[in-house]
Amino acid sequence: MAPPVPGLETFESSPSLSFLLEHPSGRKLVWDLGIRKDFHNYSKAIADYIPTTNYDIQVTKNVVDILEENGITGSEIEAVIWSHWHWDHIGDPASFPPSTDLIVGQGFSEAMLPGYPANPASPIRESDYSGRRLREIDFKGVDGVIRIGQFPAFDYFGDGSFYLLDSPGHASFRGRETSDTLYDMTFGHDIPLATKTMQQLQELDCAENVFVIIAHDSTVRDGVAHFPQSLNDWQAKGWGKQLKWAFLRDLEPYFRSKEL
Repeated sequence: MAPPVPGLETFESSPSLSFLLEHPSGRKLVWDLGIRKDFHNYSKAIADYIPTTNYDIQVTKNVVDILEENGITGSEIEAVIWSHWHWDHIGDPASFPPSTDLIVGQGFSEAMLPGYPANPASPIRESDYSGRRLREIDFKGVDGVIRIGQFPAFDYFGDGSFYLLDSPGHASFRGRETSDTLYDMTFGHDIPLATKTMQQLQELDCAENVFVIIAHDSTVRDGVAHFPQSLNDWQAKGWGKQLKWAFLRDLEPYFRSKEL
């Protein structure tokens, strides 16, 4: 991010969060797969990129390993949902059986296929999606699409229990608009559109019955129960309220430098 903030040139540690979602009927989904444990086996473009960074990657298990340790087999997972295609979220879908669908956002197939090695420069692998159903959500369609706040939302189960929201910018190819913030967003494919999405998300974040969880937020990692425990009672336990402003702990050096 830019501009540099004193004391925040780097972050000590950041998670890449994944979630098991279970419908009352027993149908199960996994949201994001984090970083694969054998990250040297990403597509060549990503495998070559990672050593050029200063990232200290600490991953010992794939998501499917954690599930199976807790009595849930990969074959029980109806679908893996990729929030977006960045390497620290896609994990290794091939670790799940072919019966597990891979769900992606609108425009993914046209923009991202084929994967490596058919496309040597691709950030994903052909093995991520080959041999399984690749399902692309159409947020512009009419079936199951409503609006939640300012976001188009797809009713996955058809009963209002779980919606996928279209929140583009961080990994998309279009955009508009700007905003005035402490940081300029620099890790995004369409920074103006990502900023607009962030502003729209603030509306939902104001609601007491909404718990906004950002995938790399260490305050959430440190402040809520982890699988196999459940997040369902987050509101009763006060986690949403307690953590809403907890990210400010990371900005303490900045505030001190400004004598705030």
